Amino acid sequence: MSNRHTIRLPADLPYDPLRGALYTRDELMAGWPGETLDVRIQRHVLDNGFRSPPVDEALAQRLHDHHVDAALSAFLCAERDWRRCHRQLLADVVRQGVADGSVRPAANPAAAASVGAIPRGN
Repeated sequence: MSNRHTIRLPADLPYDPLRGALYTRDELMAGWPGETLDVRIQRHVLDNGFRSPPVDEALAQRLHDHHVDAALSAFLCAERDWRRCHRQLLADVVRQGVADGSVRPAANPAAAASVGAIPRGN
């Protein structure tokens, strides 16, 4: 007796669960002003269980989201190994600096946030 299982994904999906790239604006908006891919995917998700889809649909959605997330990470950080990404390296330096006392939190966090390029909400 085999312990192997087969995962069967629905055949009529409006998206590719194994997509390895981000969508382009042209792909998502093809068909405008009529029905676009973005609208077809949204309707499919809503019509197939939304937050509690059947297992095969849930697996297809999660696989799709995983692959698009990986593509987004690759787009945001060109390093093949995420541990070499400058964001991760910077976080490691700050974490170590806080641990050894060489980096201290700002005395006035609101003033420190105003120095950055991204405005901080109230």
